[in-house]
Amino acid sequence: MDPNTAWVNAPTAERAVALVEHPEKLEYLEQPVPPERTAELRRIWDATGIRVFADEAAHGPADVAALGGDGLVAGCHPKLAKA
Repeated sequence: MDPNTAWVNAPTAERAVALVEHPEKLEYLEQPVPPERTAELRRIWDATGIRVFADEAAHGPADVAALGGDGLVAGCHPKLAKA
């Protein structure tokens, strides 16, 4: 599922996922919150049990290393066109 930064914060994301009829069928959430809220990505992953990937917050190798190195996300889909 790709909310594309539409959920303003972790509590909003958690409530939205709770409304999904079969959340266990979701493979991952891609950039559920705005890129400036990257610290909340791990909280969403932990609270929902659904892996979280970054895209809008990943513009290059340094971002990928920081997000992954801090354990905030399961993976990244870098926006190379915006790098």
